[in-house]
Amino acid sequence: MVNSAREVSGIPRQPCRCLTADLPDAAALSRLLTEWLGQIPEEERTESEETAWRLDRCRRCDFLRDGTCALCGCYVELRAAKRRMRCPDLPDRWSSEEELRSSIPNC
Repeated sequence: MVNSAREVSGIPRQPCRCLTADLPDAAALSRLLTEWLGQIPEEERTESEETAWRLDRCRRCDFLRDGTCALCGCYVELRAAKRRMRCPDLPDRWSSEEELRSSIPNC
């Protein structure tokens, strides 16, 4: 049996459904992600409201594990900030209902 708990400062803990900034032991990683976010060209970034909406959807997702997506392995803060990226879940959690309907071919 695989134990999904990890040790932090000698204390075992379960992965949390949180963003990296919310991890108690991830200050350095959070700073690095913030730096990477700053390097995304403006034309490739989502608007701040859209990024916040995407991250809200991620926070409620069962596949969020310690700031990463269990489906694709990405850091969700980075994926959510990039305009061309989509949620890897099916159906895509970031698409509106209208977008989902329009992506289904008419039979």
